[in-house]
Amino acid sequence: MKIIASDYDGTLNQNRIIAKRDIDAIKAWRAAGNQFGVVTGRGLPGILHEMNYYSAPFDFLICNNGCALYDGKPALLEQHAGKGELLPDLCRFLAEKKGLHVTVSSREVLHHVRYEGQTPKPEELWISMEETSSIPDFTQVDTHFATGEEAGQLAAAVNRQFEGRVTAYQNGACVDIVPFGVSKSAGVRWYLARLGLSENAAVTVGDNFNDLDMLLAFEGYAITSGREEVAKQVGRTCDNIADLVKKLIR
Repeated sequence: MKIIASDYDGTLNQNRIIAKRDIDAIKAWRAAGNQFGVVTGRGLPGILHEMNYYSAPFDFLICNNGCALYDGKPALLEQHAGKGELLPDLCRFLAEKKGLHVTVSSREVLHHVRYEGQTPKPEELWISMEETSSIPDFTQVDTHFATGEEAGQLAAAVNRQFEGRVTAYQNGACVDIVPFGVSKSAGVRWYLARLGLSENAAVTVGDNFNDLDMLLAFEGYAITSGREEVAKQVGRTCDNIADLVKKLIR
């Protein structure tokens, strides 16, 4: 048995849809005795909504860039959370750097941090900067900027300022910040260990900078419509999930 561990945005979901050809390919891959799952920066509610909307089959979900692992039900298998005591300093730093929003994921709850320039929505959970100190742990903190260049600069600044405590990953104009030691590659590795499979059983596929660690750690394929720099580093490419399954089955 082998597993395909796929990024979601820009990889499984291209042009804002999951194509029928890709769903059919996933079904064929699974029918051959393999597993398919998504490794994403999204939290469980967000990715589960997407997968259910498109009736896309999956055997596992690895959310928040490796922090939380779920099976196909989906039931939580394991979680790697950071200590909440870091959040006030981190969230203030992001606000000072002019992040367009700051959200904190904790125990499948998304907290929106209120500060100057924010417009709270009644259907969302909003907290003050001071209230971030009451969150016991976190799996991810997110922000975004107007440009990818600004996001890259912020990710580098976070990694300098909070070295050894968190890791920031740039994903286009967004920045995902997770507890130190967590990554997409770590999430795939933890899932393989649960199945009792060796690392050569995993095939990974993605399109952006935050996918690089898992693409380089395992048998990785870069989506041809994704970042050119990612494709150059990875060396192997595919057009979509259907194309990848065709290559693997062949």
